[in-house]
Amino acid sequence: KYRKYKRRIIKTKALVDNKPPKFEVSAYYKPHTMKSEKNRILQLDKENMKLLRRMNIITRLEASITNFGTVDCWLPKIKYKSRMDNQEVKNKQLMKENKRLLQKIRGTSSDYPTEEFIQSWKELKMKIQLKYRQIIIL
Repeated sequence: KYRKYKRRIIKTKALVDNKPPKFEVSAYYKPHTMKSEKNRILQLDKENMKLLRRMNIITRLEASITNFGTVDCWLPKIKYKSRMDNQEVKNKQLMKENKRLLQKIRGTSSDYPTEEFIQSWKELKMKIQLKYRQIIIL
């Protein structure tokens, strides 16, 4: 009986759906977005290849020897012109004047002659006393 049962089970066809559902790509991914992503990836690959080629040239040929291996990430050297005429001459004159002024400043001293200061103070005091003999009290 058991063997009959086994044969019968082997020959039977499944009535229950045991297969996975069909995967429809269009339900999850839109064809337009897939095409745009594909084009974007291709463009990035092309740019990366260009960069790799340029880097290869730079590493093979030293930048200082040839123009082919020049590095283009440096700022260009720009010569600036002043809007004022004879800027260098004017700057030299200003420097000379500044040096003279600096020498004068360094040459000055903050020491007052004490005797002269006391004498001038006494004279000033006498002038004030002569001018105002009366004391005004408010």
